[in-house]
Amino acid sequence: MCPAQAGRVQCPLKPHTLGKGVHLTLVNVPPSPVEPHAVCKNGSVTFPPEAGAQLWQPLQHGREHWQRIYFRLRNSVEGVNGFGKDPLYEHFESGGTRRIRGIAAQTLLLAFQLGHANRRKLTAWADAIALGGDRPRRRPTRRRKTRPLGDWTPKGYLTKRDNKTGTKPDQ
Repeated sequence: MCPAQAGRVQCPLKPHTLGKGVHLTLVNVPPSPVEPHAVCKNGSVTFPPEAGAQLWQPLQHGREHWQRIYFRLRNSVEGVNGFGKDPLYEHFESGGTRRIRGIAAQTLLLAFQLGHANRRKLTAWADAIALGGDRPRRRPTRRRKTRPLGDWTPKGYLTKRDNKTGTKPDQ
């Protein structure tokens, strides 16, 4: 349907739409030497099936190339959602992290939480790459230090003092 006829814009080709409100955009229609455009003449426009309106997407749904791109993008979106739902940081899904009433206040505080999550993600990324020829910073390991097998006895481990003297602890 013509956007001016639907009341969405103001158009000089439809004088009854002019002056309806400042919130409506004034459309600058290029002059046509023959007659107005088809969308301006008709109440609605119908596309025949041979025009291919159902296949307008650049990637057809379900094809191999579509799946490769869709699942890659979906995985990245779900990864960001999981990052934001981390209970040690933003914890988006818990309303208890935003203790205030009202949808506007909740939305504003959620925007701050999203900003913090983005900053945290960018900081982690910047720390992981090498800047200025430096080596990238690695996260500290969380593994426990293992003791050498030579210190093991049937009752336990030798202490440092016992290991220096070469004696075994009391049995």
